[in-house]
Order: sequence, then C-alpha cells, then structure tokens
Amino acid sequence: MSDPVAIRVLIDDGTPRMSFPFRIHLSLTVFRLKQMIEAQEGFTVGEQDVFFHGNPLQDNLTLGQQGVMEDTQLDIRVNFQDIPSPTRKKGSTSTSEDCVVPDIDDEDNVFNFEQPRVPSDPRMWNKWEVMEWLKWATERYSIRDITADKFLMNGKGLCMLGVEGFLYRVPRGGDVLHGDFNKRVTAAVEQSRHMQSYLNPGASNFYYVY
Repeated sequence: MSDPVAIRVLIDDGTPRMSFPFRIHLSLTVFRLKQMIEAQEGFTVGEQDVFFHGNPLQDNLTLGQQGVMEDTQLDIRVNFQDIPSPTRKKGSTSTSEDCVVPDIDDEDNVFNFEQPRVPSDPRMWNKWEVMEWLKWATERYSIRDITADKFLMNGKGLCMLGVEGFLYRVPRGGDVLHGDFNKRVTAAVEQSRHMQSYLNPGASNFYYVY
C-alpha cells in the first residue's frame, strides 16, 4: 500500500470555513472519506457531494481513480437555494412564526429554566448529548419539523454550522436553535477565560500585604 498523502477538505455550508487537513491513502473511496470526516470533525456529510476541480466525485470509486493527488483540495458544498426562507413566507414577519420564542437576547435568560442534562460547555458535547439538547430545545421552543438525522454531529460540528447551517436544517426555528446554542457557547467561553484568569493571574491581579 502506498504512503498516505496530505489533502484538504473545505466544507462550504454558506459561511466562511477553513479547510480541514487529512492524511489519507488515495486507495480510499469517497464514501470512506465522508465517514472519516464525520468521525473526526463532527459533520454529517454522507448525503453531500464531494467536488474536485468543480466536478462531483463518485462515492464508490477511490480518490486515486478520480485523479486526486497530494496537496489537493476537495470541496463539500451544501446548497441553500432550494431551502424556503421563512422570512419570505406570505404574511409572515418573523423567521420563527411557528415557534414560541422566549427573549434570548438577555444572556442570562436562556439559563432561567430547566436545563438539558448535558455538559455546560457545548464544545464538549458528543453526538448523543447534541441529541439530548436538540430534544430539549424543540420542546422548550415548540419547534416543529426537525429531522434529527440532520444533526448527527458533535458539539464541535454544531459550533461550525453558523446560523445559516441551522436554518438549512430547520428553516422554521433554526435561528432560535442557533441563538440558544450560541448563548451557551458564549457563557462557556467566558467561564473558561475567568478560570484561566484565576489560575494564571497577571501582575496587576496580585495584592501585596505589608
């Protein structure tokens, strides 16, 4: 078997993304590459096309058979054009008219009710904890028509979706899910910074007693 080579994979869900580096064998099929991306990065990409130089690759063929070489960039694109925009629905003035939306502009409000049984830092969630939060959020905000299979990813994957990624998966209520999730990430980041400041205080944080 030949040595593994370095390639880059860019997942384009409508928001700016950095490419992910992989070291793989070119004898790997595209289907197997998708499985690796899902396992390593937390994205569910099994139903998406992988493009090389603008051309879609076949899942059942190897990368080498389709001309992929070392230092190649592959693209996985998510098409938003066929997704109906809730803001364009006739007579609607809200992106979440089918949802009960508490005021989550207040940073503390999202934590003022019973919480899902998941770690406080969403970046640490595994796929099962994402499902637990999703179930809780759909009940809390009365969001309908959610397909759980579209959220088969870990917390790291959710962090990289952006609001467009949530709306792609849940056109009516995705912005609400993103708002709740984003508040949790922000709180976790602030808590982490506070802890780092406590453990590694700067010179200005020392108090001298004479």
